Amino acid sequence: RDPTSFAGVVYDAHVYHGFGDNIAPWTPEQDLCKTCCRDAHLLQPMWSLGVPVIVGEYSLATGFGGWAQESFAQTHLENQLSMFNTTLWVVGSFIWNFRLFLDDLKPTKYQEWSLLDMIDQGHLPPDGAHSFELAVLCPKLPKKVPSACPRYDYRVTEWTARCHWQKAVAKGLVVAAGR
Repeated sequence: RDPTSFAGVVYDAHVYHGFGDNIAPWTPEQDLCKTCCRDAHLLQPMWSLGVPVIVGEYSLATGFGGWAQESFAQTHLENQLSMFNTTLWVVGSFIWNFRLFLDDLKPTKYQEWSLLDMIDQGHLPPDGAHSFELAVLCPKLPKKVPSACPRYDYRVTEWTARCHWQKAVAKGLVVAAGR
């Protein structure tokens, strides 16, 4: 509760969508919702105290296994980077993993865990983050964020909290709260 006591402290968060919260049936929309609506709330206990946060690990892996669907990986990465960039006190992030040596007999198995292979196979642009719009949270979803986000309370929201887009009503209010 005393930010001056946190001098020299950086909180290391690992933000994954492939562990613990993959609830069937799984859709790409759930991952987009989690990144654009839920994940910043999960980091709020730290940034609300002024504690710097580093996202020490994150990946493109998800629970639905459809990362190879048209432009999903690129949109997912852009959303993640924009969330890290627009969330208070997030001072950096590291993707897991830069290169994973894949099995020649099953070259797409675990490919979403290997940044270089995702670029080599055309799932991500070679200029990566340099071509993304990172100044706005989830720039490809302006009609959904934040008006269709479920409401989260950082004091009770956990990594397993479901995320489903809500129907927006007049003046950007949301129909249902999410947890």
